[in-house]
Amino acid sequence: MGVSEDPRDEQEPTPELSDSIRDALLADTKDTTPAGITAQVIRTARKIVVAVVGFTVVAVGIAMVVLPGPAFIVIPAGLGILALEFSWARRWLRWARAQIESFQRLEERESSGAGGPPQADPGADTVQASPPSPPGPRPR
Repeated sequence: MGVSEDPRDEQEPTPELSDSIRDALLADTKDTTPAGITAQVIRTARKIVVAVVGFTVVAVGIAMVVLPGPAFIVIPAGLGILALEFSWARRWLRWARAQIESFQRLEERESSGAGGPPQADPGADTVQASPPSPPGPRPR
């Protein structure tokens, strides 16, 4: 019984990765030199600072929705800060910009008269109401 009958012992050998794939995978490994470690610490510290400041600005902006203040300016500013380090914040900021631009286009269209409610024809027969009587006692 010197032969092991465990199926894990009979695994097929894994094929070796090609050089380019192995190089690409190893490129993501951390640099262990003192300069590399320092750079990683600085990147991590920057990400933490950006996250804390960005989330604080967004939280203040959300509070300004119910409190007095320019919430619709502060919230995108907080997303802009977060977008420096986080791709999800860039996507949200892009979405917010698109919403603001569509709102501005809607406002421009309504202010120019196009797309607004239909206007009355000035030449049509219309019934004019008598002007309201002035306040005070009525003459006899």
